[in-house]
Amino acid sequence: MRRSAAPSLPLLSPVPALARGPVGHGNKRITRETQLDQWSLMLLAFSLVTATLLTAVLRGTATPSFSSLHPLPLLPPLVPTSSNGGGFAAANAHAHIAAITVAEHPMPSVANWAARSYILDVVRRSIASAPTRNVQVMDSTDWVAWTTDDPAMGLGDRVLGRSTIVQSSNVVVRIPGTIANGTRRSAVLLSAHYDSVPTTKGVGDDALGIGTLLEILRVLVQDVEPLPYTVLLNFNNGEELDLYGAQVLARSPSIWSEVGAFINIGTYSVF
Repeated sequence: MRRSAAPSLPLLSPVPALARGPVGHGNKRITRETQLDQWSLMLLAFSLVTATLLTAVLRGTATPSFSSLHPLPLLPPLVPTSSNGGGFAAANAHAHIAAITVAEHPMPSVANWAARSYILDVVRRSIASAPTRNVQVMDSTDWVAWTTDDPAMGLGDRVLGRSTIVQSSNVVVRIPGTIANGTRRSAVLLSAHYDSVPTTKGVGDDALGIGTLLEILRVLVQDVEPLPYTVLLNFNNGEELDLYGAQVLARSPSIWSEVGAFINIGTYSVF
């Protein structure tokens, strides 16, 4: 029986070594190049994320955007001036909110100190408009330290041994009253914080509270009638970090010891 010849196959050109897929250990050069590409992409992604976070923080340190903060004139009250200082003017509070929220201003940043300077400027001009009031301004920048073992932290034994040192940056205004002035637990404390988180301008949390406090101050110091009770207005800093301003205030016996009532003006927001 005659066998038919096997069909001839076309000759194939040799496959280049670099084009072959990995077999067993495979081509180590391709594997290394692939790994390098993967590491490059990971490094690029990490760099982009880091740059984004740093930009969010450093934007709060851009002083040119805060040039409009020094000074911002107080707007006239919405109602005619009278013996009660003209009443609370929402336009004034709104102007303060707009000024403080020009940019993100987390603690610590140049923008945060600019916001503090703005608050001090408005406070001093409000007081100057009513020289008959014996108003005190406490704006200490001393360093304050504490540990989590401190009973004032209220943490019990949950977190122990951690030490913290913070530069004071609260601004506290004291308007004396006539009833039980200077006695223990006779003052009303109003508080709001002026720092923001790094990623937002802090409109609702808590420039709204700061604008409200600044306008309350203007009304109270311009009122010709003496206040029955002492009023303390605390422009608090470092709330977003770890309640730093509150911790500093709690360690200020000359202020905290006379507080009998406390109202915190704040909202929760993401803008």
